[in-house]
Amino acid sequence: MVCAHRLLLLGLTVPAAWAQQGGGGSGVQKWMSDEAKDLYTDMTGSEHPFNEATCATREKLLKALIGNGHKEANQHRYLAMRDLGMCEFNSGNFKKAQKHLDSGVSELNLPNDDMMLTNPIMAPVGLLREASKFMQKHELTQAATALRRSKEISDRNLKSGIKNIHKQMSSQEGGKGNLPPVDNIIDELSGYGRTGQILPQVMKQAPFLAQEMPFAEQLDKEVEEMDKRLLAFAPQSKAIRKTLDTSKGSKGGSLMYARGLVTEPTVPGDRLMAAMDMVEGDLAKAFKEEGAAAEKSSTLLKRTKEGPGCAEGKGMEKTCKALAKIPDLKSNCFGETRVMVLKAGKDQPLESCSTNANVGILLAAKDGVTATVAGTDHNLVVGLPLVVDFCQVVASNPRSKPQCCSHRRGIQSLQQSRGPLSCDPEPKPSASRRMKRKRPPKS
Repeated sequence: MVCAHRLLLLGLTVPAAWAQQGGGGSGVQKWMSDEAKDLYTDMTGSEHPFNEATCATREKLLKALIGNGHKEANQHRYLAMRDLGMCEFNSGNFKKAQKHLDSGVSELNLPNDDMMLTNPIMAPVGLLREASKFMQKHELTQAATALRRSKEISDRNLKSGIKNIHKQMSSQEGGKGNLPPVDNIIDELSGYGRTGQILPQVMKQAPFLAQEMPFAEQLDKEVEEMDKRLLAFAPQSKAIRKTLDTSKGSKGGSLMYARGLVTEPTVPGDRLMAAMDMVEGDLAKAFKEEGAAAEKSSTLLKRTKEGPGCAEGKGMEKTCKALAKIPDLKSNCFGETRVMVLKAGKDQPLESCSTNANVGILLAAKDGVTATVAGTDHNLVVGLPLVVDFCQVVASNPRSKPQCCSHRRGIQSLQQSRGPLSCDPEPKPSASRRMKRKRPPKS
């Protein structure tokens, strides 16, 4: 355990260790052979860390490091095999990518292999290894999820490391205020040190950042490439990306496109835990009773807080109480639950999504409501939720005067007539009821 812990700190870039060690363990080391030193210099000096020539240099470096008994040699062998795994993944040789990643993990002498997925510092590599396994089985959506999670965790680790480095540099400056705000440095992360005025200078003082940044950049490229592969199998996603990707790179953008995430137009409620909680708890029963008497649209829950529809005397007390018992709905800081009153005989388009990383759940209080999703009609059964992709065309078609409820939550979202959905605009009054909900994007 002591050995594994030590390797974790020295070889796996724990953010706190970046500041404490000043990037210790990275760069050319005295214990390296002359051949290894030359290869390391050539590799780290390349402008394209994962092109064919640099990957070939990295493989020669690994051979030069094999057999070296220095206490830090296994760290460098791990990093070399990690990056060789990325090289092979990039070239499409997923079996060889997994082999390199497996060999790299063996250098760490971990107490158990589960740490590669449960420890946030190791998870980016562990998830890349999972993506390699999925690609060998042609499971593209599973691989895309693993890559996307790997990138998100890697980005969080980089931000945490930058904060620790900034804190240490600030203490060395004696609090004179000569350093730029840490947020200004983090804002330049999207350029991975190739652009910006501050981060490239910080990387010169923190070699470990220079070591990790190329890997994070390549992860981003792999996620982008995976998204393009999936678009070939899900043509509807092209329009969704075009709509939502307009704010890419904009700090204040209100739209968000999650790459590599494809959702079916509709999914049975029994495949989503939050939807089943609505049925197995008191929500479906309470809404059937109270929703039938509702006269106008109202918001019951918005970003974890009760909306006006849950105020005393509004007639939705039982429904609101049941909502509070469903953690995935109540604790969702991006979610919303709303009752919609629809006009009989008139199609009511739902709002357009603000992200493809949300789903919507429709629940009818009375018979007679049809939901049209991507051009296909689905009759809502009272008490049985229907999960829909709000980033495709979603509209409700009440035939008489039914009641229905809709929730917006996780993974994909419920929304309006033109494709993507959004939870903010208040729907027009009608004569049927729904509640909507969404939850935060997946990593």
